[in-house]
Amino acid sequence: MLTRKYRWIGCDILNQQSIVTQLAAKRGIDIYISKDMIRDPFEIKDMKKAVQRIKKAIDEGEKIAVYGDYDVDGITSTAILYKALKGLSADVMYYIPDRLDEGYGLNIDAVKYLIDCGVKLIITVDCGVTALDEIKYANDCGIDVIVTDHHTCGPVLPPAYCIVNPKREDDISPFKLYAGAGIAFKLSMALGYSVDDFIQYAVLGTVSDIVPLVGENRIIAKLGLEKINERSDPGITALIEVCGITGDVKSEDIGYKIGPRLNAAGRMSTPELGLKLLLTENKNEAIDIAKELNRLNSQRQYIENEIYSEAVNMVESEMLPDVLVLAKEGWHEGVIGIVASKLANVYNRPCIVISLSGDIGKGSCRSIKYFNIYEALKVCEPYLEKYGGHDMAAGLTIKAENIDVFKKQINLYAQNILKPEHKTPEIYIDMVLPEEYYLIDTAEELSLLEPYGIGNQKPVFLCKDLTVSDVRNVGDDRHLRLKLYSSKGREINAVGFNMGSLINDIKQGDCIDVVCNLEINKWNDENNLQFNLIDVRYSKRQITNLYNKYLNTFKRVILRSEFSPKHVKISDIKAKKIEEALLPALLKEYNNLIIVYSFRQLINFIRKFGELSENIGLCFEVIDDERKNILLVNPDYTLLDFSRFHNIIFLNLPVDIENLKDIMNVMDFNVFFIDDPCHVLLYSEDVCDMIPTRSDFEDVYICIKECGKEISSKRLIQMLNKNPLKIDLCTQIFRELGLIKVTEKDDGIYYAINQVGKVNLNNSRLYMKLLKVRNIASDFLMSKNIV
Repeated sequence: MLTRKYRWIGCDILNQQSIVTQLAAKRGIDIYISKDMIRDPFEIKDMKKAVQRIKKAIDEGEKIAVYGDYDVDGITSTAILYKALKGLSADVMYYIPDRLDEGYGLNIDAVKYLIDCGVKLIITVDCGVTALDEIKYANDCGIDVIVTDHHTCGPVLPPAYCIVNPKREDDISPFKLYAGAGIAFKLSMALGYSVDDFIQYAVLGTVSDIVPLVGENRIIAKLGLEKINERSDPGITALIEVCGITGDVKSEDIGYKIGPRLNAAGRMSTPELGLKLLLTENKNEAIDIAKELNRLNSQRQYIENEIYSEAVNMVESEMLPDVLVLAKEGWHEGVIGIVASKLANVYNRPCIVISLSGDIGKGSCRSIKYFNIYEALKVCEPYLEKYGGHDMAAGLTIKAENIDVFKKQINLYAQNILKPEHKTPEIYIDMVLPEEYYLIDTAEELSLLEPYGIGNQKPVFLCKDLTVSDVRNVGDDRHLRLKLYSSKGREINAVGFNMGSLINDIKQGDCIDVVCNLEINKWNDENNLQFNLIDVRYSKRQITNLYNKYLNTFKRVILRSEFSPKHVKISDIKAKKIEEALLPALLKEYNNLIIVYSFRQLINFIRKFGELSENIGLCFEVIDDERKNILLVNPDYTLLDFSRFHNIIFLNLPVDIENLKDIMNVMDFNVFFIDDPCHVLLYSEDVCDMIPTRSDFEDVYICIKECGKEISSKRLIQMLNKNPLKIDLCTQIFRELGLIKVTEKDDGIYYAINQVGKVNLNNSRLYMKLLKVRNIASDFLMSKNIV
């Protein structure tokens, strides 16, 4: 059953000649970048004061410590400032806290260690703006602290010698969104270095810390990538080689390949390993360190996959809650944050993954757009030892005995915050792409918007009403490859990574709308346009095709000679009433056959249970799908094998019971009826749309008569603008009563008046059958369940 994975939002119309110009204007970014666009570092408050204190320390031979952080932003920030100070002949050392033993930021034990090392000036990078107690302690010991940071400031600033952070309330500099490496880079420029000296490290921290790639961050990213692609830095070049990157490095390569390997040092070993890679000038040493980082990253991936698999099994073993809270003894603390992020993305729920060590658990929290995880933790504060973070990510410490009640309370809180639509992920679509832009030239022009990242995402397009000419799986059936044709016959290749399961729902000849990125696929020295699929839905044309299929199968149901409509009670099919909310649990656990007789019901079901669509096959009349759950429309019970199903679920009671009763008496399965007046209403509305009234008979007869000699069925439908099945049934009854003559020709069916005069519609067996179906539907509408 093909349904969208995402809620589609945005979607502009192209109103300029250039797609790139329109996108750049809306995003507020410059297309063309140059070095002179880097702003004066002294615009940032306290930058001058920091430079003066650093130069004083160098002149007087004071020992300086650069205090960093264990993630990529912290490592690259440390590398920039350490190299800058070394180049100025400073007596400098660095210190990076251990992720597991010390945690983030300044700590008093580390300050004591630095004092013992003879340090007189501490410069923090990527941390320090909330370290009030630690900086006060340093001051009391006669140590000056310069804070360089990019994180949000607390209500009180620490008593540092100076604080270089554009997010200070009293800082009037125009750009506030730097990463820690961006601030360190600006400080290096203030110390007299050029843009080219350290920008290759600044881009690593900027992209890896997922700050918006707009304003000066975009300039740092673009110029930094150009510098990296010169392959002049031995450490970065060695890392590029072990990553297997052969062409130019792009921002995606930093985010998904280079960054994780630098991060692996802090997660699995010592963060100093990543820093040493950036500091070394020896190519052989760089290669050895890069290989070790690659090994650590593989180890991290293995542990991460193990924890993720265990966590998924926990999630799948119960009803999906609003907030996932998962805990287990021995889960690696350095990896649980990544696992929480993956789970939050897959299930589109806030996720908290807790590593237990005896009676205490340490957890990483990741959230979704509409749920402030920090506020949720604040509400649950009585059950936590400590916590901290922001709206999308946080950390906590909790006693093992409090986990169950914490899980209950945070989900109670979420019930009042999260609406059903919030649990469906969103995809922002930049624009509907006109067919004339399905060109490789378009993809090449879009490269002017690179580098991509937060605030300047890879453009996402909606391409409408494409016909599928070929569909197949690739890559061990994990991926999907489509050949598509536009309405004007333009051929496009499309790939859906990790969308292989859609092969069950997309067939040759289907008409689809796709959400995608444009890509240049290079193969055998040829460049071709490729759509990289993000999401797929049936186009309006395909919905019309499905409706016509529905009408045809409904027609066959009522035209069967054995079809005998009657009022049916739940007891007739030995069904149990259940609430619709129980459906997801049944669909997850058992093989189910869900039976519908209404197109409106079908569309309603797809909208409500789209997230389960991968495991539901959509069939009409007969079952031609092997999935465990089948949504069957207008079934022919004489052709069905029920033996594979554990449950039969009716969305409304069938009107034809005789064949079904015989099956019910011999088969061993549960029968359920969804007790929801909405389903009855939808079915009844469909029946009233399709079954003709006396007024419809008059309109059809008069139209045929007034057209003279003969009229085609296509023309008749166009003139009357009625449901095509309704017109078809009228002509069937007229033919049965001898009122019209029906002729089949190569170009369609034609009708002509056969006799003029009054006839009694009640003499038609088909009419009496339809009248009974319509009366049953009308009774449903008037029943107390609807009223």
